[in-house]
Amino acid sequence: MGAGKAVAGIAAIIIVASLLFTPVGHSFLDYVFEGSARYPEDSHYEMDRNVSVTLPNEGMTYSVTIPKATDYVVDGITLQKINSQSSLNSYEEFSDYGIDWIRWNGAGVGTFTSNISYDVDCYSHVWDIDESNSLNVDYIQQNLNGSLSSMKSYLISESGDGSEWIPTITGWNNGYVIYTGGEIRELADEIVGSETNVYSILKLIYLWIDDNISYKEYGGIPQTALQLLHSKRGDCDDQSVLFCSLARAAGVPAWLEMGALYNTSKGTWINHVWTQAYIPTTEGGSKVTIDVVNNNFLVHTSRLFHLATDIGDGDFLNMYYNMYHYTYKIQGSKITTSDSYKTHDVIDSKNFLTISRPHQGFDFPTIFSIDCTSLQRKQSTVFT
Repeated sequence: MGAGKAVAGIAAIIIVASLLFTPVGHSFLDYVFEGSARYPEDSHYEMDRNVSVTLPNEGMTYSVTIPKATDYVVDGITLQKINSQSSLNSYEEFSDYGIDWIRWNGAGVGTFTSNISYDVDCYSHVWDIDESNSLNVDYIQQNLNGSLSSMKSYLISESGDGSEWIPTITGWNNGYVIYTGGEIRELADEIVGSETNVYSILKLIYLWIDDNISYKEYGGIPQTALQLLHSKRGDCDDQSVLFCSLARAAGVPAWLEMGALYNTSKGTWINHVWTQAYIPTTEGGSKVTIDVVNNNFLVHTSRLFHLATDIGDGDFLNMYYNMYHYTYKIQGSKITTSDSYKTHDVIDSKNFLTISRPHQGFDFPTIFSIDCTSLQRKQSTVFT
């Protein structure tokens, strides 16, 4: 992402509008070697995020809202530790939807850039789960009002069926992004068939998307699950939305995770969305990471920077995806925005995790020479 967007004003009175922000993910496998992938066990990053807004006329105001980065701990497993974050610009901090947010406000004419610096450690993790220790989907339904009540919002949200709504925009499926009815439920039934094992259900859905959906980068708010089902082309958040929709339709809690992905080829960060799902197991159950566009199943890599977790509420998604807000008085006013990262330092662990992939969905023209302490890139292709 990071490219400027222009939005035209259409009214002569003060109007509050939103520029729709989409985290853009890239189907890039950092380390590929004969069907497997290798990731550092842990990585240390120092980087800046710079968000710019250009206002062309007097009387215009703007605000930019992003989640405040926090430590990311899942079931006692530390996947991210924030050592520090600071901004050179004054900002307000507030809490909503269970997380902390940062908001910059401004007014005037010209380009206004808000900067935030991060010092963060990110960790890789592979979940040791398969069909042998995964429980059946009935276990989830039987415990939604008990030990798994925290999963309820991902199966019974504002629509009553696990769908998530964002205010309607022309061409949308009545505002439903994550959707579990109609064609989605029919497809989930077709994919899953008589399978009841939760691990196997998620793997079947993962493989179906890998086989049937192509990667294509789009701007704006993500396509709805139905739109992607028909277009068969989508980026990280589009495919994650479809994965969540199919999983929920099959009775398995799944939700979006928002943040950024470190692109080793370009040495920078790209806004990214992936998914988590819940698998009940004989050991008690786990929340697992599934990154469809990067072919990572039950794998969280040290290339992911986490900012926010979907809570099963469309209002949260609406707030996250509507990053920019502005007011204007002049008909035809346009503003331009940009969002980019600048990487200052990357220190990778000398220890790597080698990950077997359940399926190689892309034919990557990428060749690597790898040892335990260094990675020499011979040729790389970034899928955008």
